[in-house]
Amino acid sequence: MPPTNESRLCHSETLYSDERIRISRFTLAPGTTTGEHTHEFDYVVAPVEGGTVTIESNGTVSDFDLVAKTPYQRPRGVHHSLTNRTKETIEFVEIEYLT
Repeated sequence: MPPTNESRLCHSETLYSDERIRISRFTLAPGTTTGEHTHEFDYVVAPVEGGTVTIESNGTVSDFDLVAKTPYQRPRGVHHSLTNRTKETIEFVEIEYLT
């Protein structure tokens, strides 16, 4: 689902990439979203600045707490969007295993 009129895309940048891994930083200012996407690879998320995001996945909407300095992993195939509906900026680093 594309961003709604009330949200815009978050900032993301690739920090490092080679044939085995890709490391990216995502910064979600208040009101921004990752946009709908599917993860093609297993990945780890390491929140730097935590907060609560709203996750939309396959027609389901729920809130999820990203806890600073508390990483978690997910398998490839996850399809979702994350939106920061709080008043604070949320930042996380994502590490994708390409092989």
